Amino acid sequence: MKFRDRRLPILNAVSLLLLTAAINSLFAQTGSVQVCKVAGAGVTVGTNFTFNVAGTTVVVAAGAGPVGTCSTAQVVPTGPATITETLPAGTALVGVATSPAGALVSSNLAAGTAIVTVTTGATTVVTFTDTYTSGGVQVCKVAGAGVTVGTNF
Repeated sequence: MKFRDRRLPILNAVSLLLLTAAINSLFAQTGSVQVCKVAGAGVTVGTNFTFNVAGTTVVVAAGAGPVGTCSTAQVVPTGPATITETLPAGTALVGVATSPAGALVSSNLAAGTAIVTVTTGATTVVTFTDTYTSGGVQVCKVAGAGVTVGTNF
């Protein structure tokens, strides 16, 4: 009678699962995101802006429109990716565009975020445009008793 180790099928199954996981991680589906920054009205070309691209911090200098200055491509998993800009005081995000055009899922200009679709093996370019939000002062003068309306001061 031959001796048969009953543990062998279990070890083979575990080995197969580990091998499958390793192969899947080697061939994980990824694409890339490239962030571009356009200096809108009042923003100085060359000003650095900070972004979070699916968990990775990326700094991009604002460039002249319409293309601006772009980061290196960041490799991310295929599917939706969130890009968040840290909006400096005195600036407002006024536009987000993507290439390909249909890759923009949503954007929240007030929050500085965009969600884009990343396609396997392709690069999604996301362009953020900010403007400077200057404050203003308005001085009004009310003509009181004894002052003629329209008198210059």
